[in-house]
Amino acid sequence: MQSSTPSYIHSTLPCDVPLYVHELIAERLPALTEHFKANDVDIGPLITPWLLTVFVIDTRTHVMFRIWDAFLLEGVKVLIRVVLAIFTIHEQHLLTVTGSDDLFVRIKQLPGETTDGDELMQVAFGLKKFKWQHIQQKRITLFQQWSQ
Repeated sequence: MQSSTPSYIHSTLPCDVPLYVHELIAERLPALTEHFKANDVDIGPLITPWLLTVFVIDTRTHVMFRIWDAFLLEGVKVLIRVVLAIFTIHEQHLLTVTGSDDLFVRIKQLPGETTDGDELMQVAFGLKKFKWQHIQQKRITLFQQWSQ
């Protein structure tokens, strides 16, 4: 039986990451996800520049090079890990910020406020149960939902 999922959904291009990364954040950071919902904040448009520029925009140079090193060795999965790590590192502070405008500004500033490349990589690679197959399944599920 032929799959109804297009072959491009299995690619490793980062352009569709913002479409499903919020679900990965919801799984790992449910309190933060609820806080975003309560304040009517959609992180997709906020993280898209981070991903499409591979963290060149607003990221400190030494941190950006750490991300690039891992990205060049490991691929797109690293970008997703880094996004999750940034939100994990800054979760407690973000939970104290209220209002969509203030949260919007704070989230946009997160890459520049992530100053410790070692901590970022430790958190990113310390994420448990982070398998590429899980990410691919999220992509396929979302594609199938949108196709209906």
